[in-house]
Amino acid sequence: MILWTIQDMAAWERLQCKGVLRGDGRRVPAYYRYAYRWMSDQMRLRLSPYHARFPLWGWYHWQGIKQCRPDLRASGHLAKGLPGVRIELELPEDSVLLSDFDSWHCVLNHCYLSINEQEDESFVRELERAGVEQRWPYPEPFHLRVVSSWQYIFDLEAGDVEWRGPLSERSIQATFWELTIPQIRRVDIFRAR
Repeated sequence: MILWTIQDMAAWERLQCKGVLRGDGRRVPAYYRYAYRWMSDQMRLRLSPYHARFPLWGWYHWQGIKQCRPDLRASGHLAKGLPGVRIELELPEDSVLLSDFDSWHCVLNHCYLSINEQEDESFVRELERAGVEQRWPYPEPFHLRVVSSWQYIFDLEAGDVEWRGPLSERSIQATFWELTIPQIRRVDIFRAR
């Protein structure tokens, strides 16, 4: 499976020096740690073996199937002005967990992930009837329902096309435990915009 990952120069230098790059979580902001741990737990359930506490992130389809490789002219890859690398890599499919990038934001923001508009509206009505605010942490049984709904990020075929968009146009991210030098196909150095 061909993927791309964007890394800063410090990560690139560690990879060159040690021959392997693994996620350590030191750069994960505190408010995202819950989501990153959740993703790590999902990877432990679905992939093996694991060698790190936190995953590495990459792209399978950066902006749908027409733009798989991240465009280095776009902003947002790294902090503006920071030098970095776009690494093209090849990994076995069984070492990669694919998920919907836009849906991942429900995990990051601790909100309910619905597969269609009706399900979303129904959940909001249930919260209102129960007098529960739409914010984390939710009381039970809503907490369990919210966390369970996040499984939809891995079911790329699930849901209403009008609600989630066609698969061919969606951004699909990839998480994996490590990157080694032999897995690299190409490296492009750039300065973030």
